[in-house]
Amino acid sequence: MAVRRIDLKGLMVEYLMIERALEIATLAHTGQKDWFDNDYVLHPIAVSELCIGENSKVAALLHDVVEDTPNTLEDLRRAGINEEILVAVDILTKRKNIETLDEYHARIATNDIAIEVKFADMRHNSDTTRFPKGNEERANSNSKKYRERVTALLEIVGKEKAQRVLSSDMFDFVMSCY
Repeated sequence: MAVRRIDLKGLMVEYLMIERALEIATLAHTGQKDWFDNDYVLHPIAVSELCIGENSKVAALLHDVVEDTPNTLEDLRRAGINEEILVAVDILTKRKNIETLDEYHARIATNDIAIEVKFADMRHNSDTTRFPKGNEERANSNSKKYRERVTALLEIVGKEKAQRVLSSDMFDFVMSCY
């Protein structure tokens, strides 16, 4: 999926959307750290790697840009991100203090890209191996919270749709939470 093509002395150069999204995410999350003092951008990269669809991979890289940085959907649009991905990023952006978790999940259930990204996001967030040694209680508590959210989202999305949208590996993970 190309952002644009340019002609440089007879050579067509294609800028790939995923490369642009990685650049945007890296710049947007510069200086941000995760719970463990790692560069935050490693989270959207890991989420993207768990996705199979190209648009889902791009949306995963951008899924926290609007929510957790000063950047807007309009900024992403001006950067060349296509409308299908912008819609998914908008859906994935939580409306803090405006909607319940069930309302948020209901929005996600309307978009296949958002479904794939959100399940991948929760899978990465539930991974206890991300926690440093000595934090087993916190790791298990966090994992339990996200696995419960996986179940809540699955109940709204439905098993049939989840199986259609997700990779078999991701679907197996989702079902293991159910």
